[in-house]
Amino acid sequence: MDRPSEVVIIVGCDSGLGLSMAHWVASLGYKVVAGCLNPDGEGSKFLTTNHNGNDKLNVFKVDVRSEESIQFFRDQCERILNSGDGTISNLNLY
Repeated sequence: MDRPSEVVIIVGCDSGLGLSMAHWVASLGYKVVAGCLNPDGEGSKFLTTNHNGNDKLNVFKVDVRSEESIQFFRDQCERILNSGDGTISNLNLY
């Protein structure tokens, strides 16, 4: 099932619900922008390993406590969205 114009943006993908959602949604064929606090951590490695070669999955660092980090993540999301449809799911924010 291919959904080329739909993008799902999920933060909190280091573990738990965010990681599970990113994996599941990417498996359904959506373009996924996954935000991880630690892009070298186990969650990011899991996503990139299980979706190796999938150009629809993009993992970026985002620290919601840092305005600079949020701006970088936002810029990457805008570049990928490129005026397409988008869904934002904010997960694991305390």
